[in-house]
Amino acid sequence: MISTIAQRIGKFIAYQQISRREFASRLGYTSSEKINRLFRKDGAKPGFDIVADIANKFVNLNVDWLVTGRGDMLKNGSESPGSPGPQVVTRDVMGQKTVVYVSLKNREAYKSGYDKDEFIRQLAVFSFPGLPQGSFRMFEVGGRSLHPLFRDRDRVVGRWSTLEDLSEDQACVLLTRNQGLLIRHIGAREAGYLWIKGNPLQGEEFPAFRVDERDILEVWEVVYLITRHLPELTGIRQQVAELEVSVRLLEERLIEKGI
Repeated sequence: MISTIAQRIGKFIAYQQISRREFASRLGYTSSEKINRLFRKDGAKPGFDIVADIANKFVNLNVDWLVTGRGDMLKNGSESPGSPGPQVVTRDVMGQKTVVYVSLKNREAYKSGYDKDEFIRQLAVFSFPGLPQGSFRMFEVGGRSLHPLFRDRDRVVGRWSTLEDLSEDQACVLLTRNQGLLIRHIGAREAGYLWIKGNPLQGEEFPAFRVDERDILEVWEVVYLITRHLPELTGIRQQVAELEVSVRLLEERLIEKGI
């Protein structure tokens, strides 16, 4: 049994596959100092506020295990959707994590091969310098489910996450047993189900529906968009031009009045 609370916090951070800085950020701290100081001195203990923050943020964590070391790390001894990390992680020759790319032609196969090393290593991989701590995957967008935010053939980069880490109306990629890959905005969670929001801009083509959380295999929070569709700037240019004219007229009137 891990003997101190700090060591158990360290184990949970490692289980989440994130850094102490990322862990502190998820708790809402502007600095990781509160967490780092727990590991500088043997026997250091977190205050009640830190324990409460951890319990409130990571609802799948067994607080009794955290405080006393008794029982399993996770509630009911089971993992929540999206924990603790992708089944297969790829790395480059320097040992750095790479980003696996799931194209439209591979989406159907990904449903059954997402957790198989042989399949994942057949997919294209990319390196993105400067990515924050975490595991990432890139998916090609197909269709208009989130149009015009994401357009057909755009690419989104998702960071491995959990349902507990996501907030309502967040864009994410979900891998589900029944519907396969979904790139949608999520809604509320209720009674073991997750609402998937519809797209009112597309009429009734993409209505809202519910997904049983037990059917969710992976959760990726969309953090980057790669697109070939540049935003329409004509309207913006027109507004800027009109503003410039208004400013010039105002300057002329001020000069006429000697101001």
